[in-house]
Amino acid sequence: ADPTTAASGYQGQVYLDPNSAFSDSTYPTGTSVQPVNNIQSAKTIAMAYGLKTIYILGSITLIEDVSGFILRGDDSGVLITVHNDANVFNTVFDGLNVTGYFDGPARIRNATINEIIDGFVGEIDDCHINTGLTCIGDVNLHSCSSGLPWQGAPYLDMNGGVHACQARNYNGSIEVRGMVAGSTLSIDFVAGRLVVHSSCTGGSIKIRGVGEPPVDNAGGAVTLDQDGFLSTTLADDTANKVIPQIWAAS
Repeated sequence: ADPTTAASGYQGQVYLDPNSAFSDSTYPTGTSVQPVNNIQSAKTIAMAYGLKTIYILGSITLIEDVSGFILRGDDSGVLITVHNDANVFNTVFDGLNVTGYFDGPARIRNATINEIIDGFVGEIDDCHINTGLTCIGDVNLHSCSSGLPWQGAPYLDMNGGVHACQARNYNGSIEVRGMVAGSTLSIDFVAGRLVVHSSCTGGSIKIRGVGEPPVDNAGGAVTLDQDGFLSTTLADDTANKVIPQIWAAS
């Protein structure tokens, strides 16, 4: 095919569907009307046309080197299982439900995380978290939220490692597990609740924002800095004292 025609036919990304009948790497395989069925051919096509995005239409187990690629989807029913052997250094997972072991750093964004992540280092942006993840390095959460109802709390497990983690602009509950001396965690709550798991033996957590009083199941083993945090209990007590005074003065 004419290179210009082929390049425009891919519309900026290679399409991968594991249920497709096409496994080759020649145009029009990899287009939206004829997706390729394996990641290796998808990479070959992408590199031939200078593309960095692979649009995934069905669940796959990832064992290949996809470092630097953007893996994209828009269906939470599509599950990407990252095998220990996969290379996901600087890989972006966009709009995909993911699980497995991410020996990155990697980035997950715009997704609902319904499966447990066994190991992760990197950034998670704009995600609903319904399960939990285990840190194998520093983890930063940006504009994420708990997807669990009522008192449910997704967990962040530091797994006994000395990590520096952050959760900025976080909504809902979060449980911290496996903190040890030297570990740090900063959480900026929009509205939420911190639960410190009994497996924590040390470390420091700083919380800011608004939320319910923290639940410490580790018996004070973790240093908890609440400067800049407004507890809803404190807010209610203040309102109960101040509002009657305002009414009495009016």
